Amino acid sequence: MRGSSERASRPRGPEAGIWWRFDAYEFDQGYIVPSEGANLVAYDPWEGFRKARIDRRKGAPAPYQSLFSLVHEIRSDPGSMDGHGRSLALETERRITDWCVDWGLLGVLPQRTQQIDLAPHWERSGLTPNDGLLYPSSRRYLRTAWGWEPKGEQLQAGGYVEEDPAQDGNPVPEKYWLGGWRRPCAIVHGLHDNEVTEERLSETWAQFFPQVRDKEGHLYPKPLTDDFWRVYAEPFTDFYEAAKALYQALTAVKQNRRGWDLLHALTASVRTLLATESDGSHRLAWVAPSLLGAFAMMGMIDVSEGHGIRQCASCNRTFITTAYQQLYCSDPCRWREQKKRDRAKTSRKKL
Repeated sequence: MRGSSERASRPRGPEAGIWWRFDAYEFDQGYIVPSEGANLVAYDPWEGFRKARIDRRKGAPAPYQSLFSLVHEIRSDPGSMDGHGRSLALETERRITDWCVDWGLLGVLPQRTQQIDLAPHWERSGLTPNDGLLYPSSRRYLRTAWGWEPKGEQLQAGGYVEEDPAQDGNPVPEKYWLGGWRRPCAIVHGLHDNEVTEERLSETWAQFFPQVRDKEGHLYPKPLTDDFWRVYAEPFTDFYEAAKALYQALTAVKQNRRGWDLLHALTASVRTLLATESDGSHRLAWVAPSLLGAFAMMGMIDVSEGHGIRQCASCNRTFITTAYQQLYCSDPCRWREQKKRDRAKTSRKKL
């Protein structure tokens, strides 16, 4: 869908909260991937959160609660224990892909990555693009407060040139690299903490691009663009671990330090800005590097306003409440458990 592609390629900037989803997903060898021919759509996940806060008294769920419900469904599937998700029941796979149609992938890789240095490639000159020559060019993507910024350098003065136009976009032999150029690498941090490490692209980064053969030399697209999403695939294990991490953070944040630290790790890269409404008024908005980070920030806001995220003692689903003693998500669940206790009490009396 052309209109969506153009929107998805724009800089993040003031488009606070924008995320992306395809209209069809499927499982492929343990990966969650967009279906062939699926359309890419940009949307605002924060809109659902704003509506939920208005309708909180009516029991409107926050967006992240749908992910928690999905976690419970996955846990009940024995196939989720095989380490890679290739033994999931078809119904579980369908529930996961349906959820992704509604929300998109969690964006585990953009959440964890701070910088990517790509292998130098042959490219046309930015100054004289019609001279028929290709020059060694380096490219870096840096995650900033305003989104992903490309940084590049091209060796023209006194450097080696390539006259074969078929080499455009191909890796440059290392002997022609500029002295200060870095080897291909990614600077990433853990999902559960903010400890930063520098890795080869073939370690964490390339695992999210299963169709790429040259893991180190590939010219990966700029994160969060149309081209990026069409080759990006989220391993089920990473998707599930990220969802569980968010669940653990929000359900334990008021109980122990571990939940507190985990929630802060997940929201460390979220920033605030002042968004302007159509009527000229302003509101506070948040921009996250991933859907996972956005959901974590939504949960942090709820917790900061006195809401607790609890697990229902009857149906095991999560619910939001300000009553610290509340055990059930709804009256039907409370009545169901009361009937169980009444039946058990009656049975004991007969004995």
